[in-house]
Amino acid sequence: DGIFDELTQAREALTESEEELNNELKKVRKILGDPNQQFVSVSRIEYLISVKVSDVHKVPDFWITMGNTKTLKRYQPPKVRDILPVLNQRRERVAIEAKAAWNKFLENFTGKYAKFREFVSRLATLDCLRSGAVLAQSNNYVKPIISTQQQIIINGGRHPVIELLNSTCTPNSTCLKSSKDIEHKVMV
Repeated sequence: DGIFDELTQAREALTESEEELNNELKKVRKILGDPNQQFVSVSRIEYLISVKVSDVHKVPDFWITMGNTKTLKRYQPPKVRDILPVLNQRRERVAIEAKAAWNKFLENFTGKYAKFREFVSRLATLDCLRSGAVLAQSNNYVKPIISTQQQIIINGGRHPVIELLNSTCTPNSTCLKSSKDIEHKVMV
């Protein structure tokens, strides 16, 4: 319905920025001669490059120093620094479009709620009937005979839960019929 088109476009744009950062990481690995180099995040600052103090001589002079410890210095290449504002804008755009898509979905769903509720209710009934049929088949229960008469006749009936809990369950029979003159209310 086009509900998710803008969200898809926003995610594609975000992926482009992430790919740009991955390409910059490949360049950083070549410059530092470290194929395992990864971006790190420190104190909520993302996409930093950690370099051992002994390898600082490999770092270009134009990289921006973002912090250091006794053993490491952290840098951010200028190109990475240029990509980050665009990346953050695209993240925000994805969040905004996701919320808008969710609201559109809810708006469309609201008009169809009654149909979905009815469908789920019928599906739940079908699930119960199927579960009962599987249980009946596995315990050799008989299939009920459905008729148009207002009656329930049970011959040698056994309750499945009681039968599982107590091996000496005694089957019971009952016959409930409706009379045309008398209204019966029965709890089964």
